[in-house]
Amino acid sequence: MASQHLEEAALTQLRRAAEEVSWLLARGYPSDAVNDFVGEHRALDLEQQRLLAVNAQLGSEVKHHIARELDPEDVSRRPLRVDAASLVSVVAAGLRGKLLLESSAGVLADPSWSRGTLTWDEAFDGALDRCCAALKRLRPKTCTWVIDPTSAEAGRLEAGLVAWSQKHKLKAAVTIVEDVVATLAGAPFVVSCDPAILDRCATWMNLAPLALAGAEGKAPLRLDE
Repeated sequence: MASQHLEEAALTQLRRAAEEVSWLLARGYPSDAVNDFVGEHRALDLEQQRLLAVNAQLGSEVKHHIARELDPEDVSRRPLRVDAASLVSVVAAGLRGKLLLESSAGVLADPSWSRGTLTWDEAFDGALDRCCAALKRLRPKTCTWVIDPTSAEAGRLEAGLVAWSQKHKLKAAVTIVEDVVATLAGAPFVVSCDPAILDRCATWMNLAPLALAGAEGKAPLRLDE
């Protein structure tokens, strides 16, 4: 089953599985064990299991995400901290027409993305442009792009962020850290599409939908509908 297209029967099966996972997570069961149990019980294929696992990550702390989300006007004249890899990668995936998952908190995720991996192509260039333009519209006081050195494209990403920030006259800096998740834990005014960061940060702004506004592509998939 291709990730670009889910047949109705497969989607119904996946939504039932997601509902069961959500019920178990709400009662304190660990995410990995729940996904394995429900995936085996529902006889999900590998693609469905991957979607289910990412959806569980998005939903395990969804009340935390909703309670700590900031509106665009809340970040004006504030210092934003941006998890560059997750944000730009998700926007690039949307520009490529890939299937994105969306949580009930509105968080977008590319099910195929993992930290330390970047796919640099025309869509990634376009995503950088869109993210910087969207950030500029928010009028933050400063913008700190946070990246880690694990990807082979880290140097190129750093240079691209500097160049695109200058192009959009965005007051920004790039900082390279060993652990992005740990660095942003407890931080306010965070921009990220990584649920591991959104679970831990103090407040966050959902920039990806703003960056993708007006772009052609598939509507995000909500499994809790």
